[in-house]
Amino acid sequence: MNDLDSYCESLYRRIQTAYECSGNDTGWEMFASPRKVLDGAKVAFLGLNPAGYDFHKPSSSRDFAMKCGESAYVDQIWGGASEPGQNKLQLQIRALFKKIGAEPKDVLAGNLVPFRSPRWKYLKGKKFSLQFGEEIWRDILRRAKPSLVIGMGAPIF
Repeated sequence: MNDLDSYCESLYRRIQTAYECSGNDTGWEMFASPRKVLDGAKVAFLGLNPAGYDFHKPSSSRDFAMKCGESAYVDQIWGGASEPGQNKLQLQIRALFKKIGAEPKDVLAGNLVPFRSPRWKYLKGKKFSLQFGEEIWRDILRRAKPSLVIGMGAPIF
């Protein structure tokens, strides 16, 4: 097991344990980018938490990130869209990436709080979840060392 695999396995266990303590029950998602960007991404983009009603919990550290070369902002179908990458938010985020000269697959992207909820107001244990998110992202950003970090959502700041 290489260093990135070990790091991801440890991170996966930390998230799963915190999720079980959080009181939430609609799953979690960590990264909207491939794992490889954990080592040296120039740009990091953080949303608040993954939306939606679909229960999803990665079954291992191998599937808590997008496959190599993919980005959730390009390759996933989000609510209301009929084609991958065509949701209004996906288009807006990609326009931002284009403006700063970043390829979506090269951006370290995820959510401050990995626990899914239909809307932020429905997330259980917000204080615990925010503290946990700050803790893991401090570690993640220390590893990746991006020169630019962009946050979306008032609680992130």
